[in-house]
Amino acid sequence: MWVSLSEEIICEKMVLTLMTQLLVVWAGMLYSMILIFPIPFIHRAVDVVTAYIVTAGRLFSGVFVAQGVKNCKRPKKTLKLYEYEACGQCKKVRETMTALDLDVLILPCPRESWRDNVIRASRYRKDALDAGKRLQFPMLVDDESVYFGSNNINAHLWKAYGDKASPHIWDYIVHFSPVYYVASLYLGFLTIFRPLPEMGMFRTPSDKPKKPLDLWGYEGDPFTKLVRERLSTLELPYIMHSMGKGSTKRDEFFQKHGHIELPYLVDANAGGADCFGDERINDYLDRTYRMGLTLHPSLVKSVVSEASSKIHIPSPSDIKNIKPE
Repeated sequence: MWVSLSEEIICEKMVLTLMTQLLVVWAGMLYSMILIFPIPFIHRAVDVVTAYIVTAGRLFSGVFVAQGVKNCKRPKKTLKLYEYEACGQCKKVRETMTALDLDVLILPCPRESWRDNVIRASRYRKDALDAGKRLQFPMLVDDESVYFGSNNINAHLWKAYGDKASPHIWDYIVHFSPVYYVASLYLGFLTIFRPLPEMGMFRTPSDKPKKPLDLWGYEGDPFTKLVRERLSTLELPYIMHSMGKGSTKRDEFFQKHGHIELPYLVDANAGGADCFGDERINDYLDRTYRMGLTLHPSLVKSVVSEASSKIHIPSPSDIKNIKPE
């Protein structure tokens, strides 16, 4: 069950104003918690709990691999996905990637402004614009074809690489049943639980790697999400090796490492350096690639003003002019 691209955009606009207000309030609460309680385990608890809520809020879609995927075709060339972690519609595509056990090259395109169509120093937004002739996320490049919008992309993926597969019950409920419409409406609200700029929403200056990194994990894993957020904000390209529950790649992974611990990162740019676990991976990424603040002081004013312009705060004159009934 798919809706048109125009309907998808309308749904996003319907929730944008309310989501923006809640986003600002919740972000302020998180910042206050960090300032008032500078205790590491509190930060860790907030990270894990909020990441888990995002997964649970989608009824654990993106956790299981569809039945029959072994009998489906695989892409001839590496799929390329232009997206960013804090984009709700991008999440729907990553859920399908896990369900179909597809590996994909992620080219992160986090925001540089509150507006989503701004290009300043972005690493891959210009490439996305050149490839697709317009700036819209998510954007999938499959061989020579370009697809926009989560519904169009997912329809293509299921037709091309999942025609003989049956989705897991949770993926069916979220993506194919009448619940789809409800799940799509509140999809944007899930971003509220991970609202800070460095949580995959805004870009952080970083050193560009010569080769993409490799990440093993799956969309519905909260710990993999914490790593994807860091990769997204740092604009680091990486190949997402989907290893949802039921994936045949889990057997290969176990035979090689003797255990299954996700997420797992390999950096070919550092002689094959590898890390298990989100905390160690994110620490490695910061030490190796981070070059500045997520929101440079020169950009904070413009971001705040753009966000504030979406929230109407009544002035004294507005209140004065209110007539009692």
